[in-house]
Amino acid sequence: MASKYILLTDKERAEVLSALSRVRPVSMALIKKIERAGERIKVRSAKAKGMGFQKWICEQISELLNIPFISGDDESLIASRNSGVNGVDIILRGEAKKRFPFSIEAKNCENLGIMDAVEQAQSNQAEGTDWMVVHKRKALKGAIVILSWHSFKDLYRKGLCITE
Repeated sequence: MASKYILLTDKERAEVLSALSRVRPVSMALIKKIERAGERIKVRSAKAKGMGFQKWICEQISELLNIPFISGDDESLIASRNSGVNGVDIILRGEAKKRFPFSIEAKNCENLGIMDAVEQAQSNQAEGTDWMVVHKRKALKGAIVILSWHSFKDLYRKGLCITE
């Protein structure tokens, strides 16, 4: 079944819950789901979600470059930065950085502040690389990449964008 998303303010959500409580029979599972929708994700869960996404990005880069990614190995050519530490989210060294010259900011969230994400990616941009934001949210079927038009144009001209 296809998922559809709607955005409700806290007041609207309260009104929907109030109306549902007056309807019989009503699915308690639906009421609980609507109640939970207003809760914020716990900090610990948010960090775990972000770290999982960073690991996924590392695995994707590893597959693209055919360079091993060893989770937990801080000296690996491809590594995920620990949460709460300043700098790029995906650390690329040596051959990996040479072949994939991007400073990556990973965002696994439902509400992306695009300007803030781009500014963060630009401020963490390593010398000799272009910035990139990789974003994932429930409503998308997969992750998306945000980069400057200049970077995209360079990729296209180098033949890295292949059409079939």
